[in-house]
Amino acid sequence: MAKAYGLNLYEYLKYLLEHRPNGDMTDDELAKLAPWNEDVQKKCCKQNEQNVSVQES
Repeated sequence: MAKAYGLNLYEYLKYLLEHRPNGDMTDDELAKLAPWNEDVQKKCCKQNEQNVSVQES
């Protein structure tokens, strides 16, 4: 699903691990981790991949 939404897979997995879902999360909180969430798309989109490469150089 992440690829279908144009996300960088590495960044999306990293994001998920940083915001690990647990049994106490509500449906709304879980929805915030979904690849179609606008905040997730902003943080993990493939366009950011180029920005990261430039910053690391």
